[in-house]
Amino acid sequence: MRRILGVFGAALAALAVAVPGAMAADGPKTTDGQGDKPAVKCFRASFGGRILQADADSVSVRVGGSDGKKVLAVLNGETIVKQGGAVVDASALVPGKRARFFVRVCRSADQRTVTAKLIGLKAEDGAGTSTGDGGTPASSEPKPGTADCSQREVNALVVAVGDGSITLKINTDDGIKELIVTVTPDTVIRKNDQTVSLVDLKAGDYVHILVLKCSENAKALKILFLGQPEAPKPPTPETCGQGETNAMVVLVGDGTITVKTSSSEGTKEWALAVTGETVVRKNDQNVALADLAAGDYVHIVLVRCSSGTAKALKLVYLGHTS
Repeated sequence: MRRILGVFGAALAALAVAVPGAMAADGPKTTDGQGDKPAVKCFRASFGGRILQADADSVSVRVGGSDGKKVLAVLNGETIVKQGGAVVDASALVPGKRARFFVRVCRSADQRTVTAKLIGLKAEDGAGTSTGDGGTPASSEPKPGTADCSQREVNALVVAVGDGSITLKINTDDGIKELIVTVTPDTVIRKNDQTVSLVDLKAGDYVHILVLKCSENAKALKILFLGQPEAPKPPTPETCGQGETNAMVVLVGDGTITVKTSSSEGTKEWALAVTGETVVRKNDQNVALADLAAGDYVHIVLVRCSSGTAKALKLVYLGHTS
């Protein structure tokens, strides 16, 4: 079993070196589109720190100096602890020791879990791997000042394509931000199931991008074209229909009349536009809108449109409520 763990630890260490990570901010929040559960985002990361406390299920680490961030890493059956290249048990995690942690971070809207995959401890004096020159055994701890890096995958909108770089707009916990990403000859760019060059992308394209972010620098490892925003649909032509009804006048305004109608759907009030072309008749004479008053019964010929507007073509006075 120890041999299997050693092989697995070596493979994981190689992966961690190939894809180092930092406790960088996660990508934008996403939802799975089904139900109210927020999606869980996971990524690999690495960091160095001093052990504060350790037990069978977790280890508390201070990242950075005395004022550094405190991180709680979960230990499980898959966690491997190595010291000087040899696999050891968790009892080697002694408070005060410095260690290198390779972890898996999973984050949802309200929770973050850090699970330790590999913990590297400095070899004890006289143990570990020789430097080859008879000197001090090589340390598994990273040199101070080494930049930490992490990989992120996000969907983004292309803002601009430059010479060896691409500017993207992404959603983050702090809102929408722009990110400039370096594009190298090693960057894989795919569009419509074909490998293309950077110039085949343009502003307005939606892309899925795999980014290697180190400190303030970001490099695109892979860019996948997803599509372009749909062109805005032309407005639906307005449709109008003509009708007739009897109604009671509720209010006469300047160029409008509000009437109350009754139907199987109940009593409703309508505001109708009255224009210079509207014919208003009372006692067999053409009159002005002002000759009608609240409480009058009228017969209305009107035009109503899909936008909700209604215009009176003809108003015929029928009488007044007693």
